[in-house]
Amino acid sequence: MNWFQSLSLREKLVVVAQVLVGIGVITDLLLLGPYRSYRAELQENLVQAREDLQWMERAVGRIAGSKSKPTPAIRGNIATYADGQISRAGLKQQLQQMTPIQRHSVRIRLSDVEFARLLRFFSSLNPSIAVEEIRILPASAEGTVDASMVLRNLQAPA
Repeated sequence: MNWFQSLSLREKLVVVAQVLVGIGVITDLLLLGPYRSYRAELQENLVQAREDLQWMERAVGRIAGSKSKPTPAIRGNIATYADGQISRAGLKQQLQQMTPIQRHSVRIRLSDVEFARLLRFFSSLNPSIAVEEIRILPASAEGTVDASMVLRNLQAPA
């Protein structure tokens, strides 16, 4: 402090100004810079999310517009329907277990299923069938999975 007292008024003002500028630069580097970067990233994410939402709304509109007839109801037991869909998808060999849950749901366990075939199976399901639970784990071979799911017939009486 003795050093500072020995300076002239002009030198003291220069030292104080340098300290204030240094504090400003450090504040900008440590606080304001990261804040601006984070805010810019959030803004970009918001713009992307809005674009995604608009795309999804258009896609839903196209899907809803393409359905001219009502979804046909599933006749009979959900387990029978699921077994038929599994056979049509060529997944009968991978079926390990099928357990009915009351009259409206069925638990299915498949092993060593090609992931693409599993996706095709899901896309082939009647829109009145909901996948209530699903667990997909990688299987031993590349591109294959083990899957456990619960399918529910939404049109079935509870």
